[in-house]
Amino acid sequence: MEGYTDPYNRGPYPWGREDEELISYYKKIIAIRKENEILAKGSFAPSAFSDNVYGCIREYEGEKVCVLVNRSTWETEEIDMASDVSKAVDLLTGNTFETNVDKLHINLAPLSGIVLKFIQF
Repeated sequence: MEGYTDPYNRGPYPWGREDEELISYYKKIIAIRKENEILAKGSFAPSAFSDNVYGCIREYEGEKVCVLVNRSTWETEEIDMASDVSKAVDLLTGNTFETNVDKLHINLAPLSGIVLKFIQF
């Protein structure tokens, strides 16, 4: 890339060969952010949950969200999080996770992520 101005700066874009699955995914995560004010305005507390799992917790107006990303290319990561809520919902898939003995157990597939919204008792 030479850093030219428009229209040359758009040369690498795959015009007519766009990855529709990737575009749909970006639209979905953009919609999740727009629908959940906490993702734009919440406090931000980054954390490493394991050697391969990075995440952050955001809190805003009584709501809490945890974003987790597994960077491993081959290993599923098991995460146990202390929790004072009854369940959490993954905003990406709609899957629900129930709390067991004040812990939330998550299996995070390789190269995947999750956006957990905690539901109070």
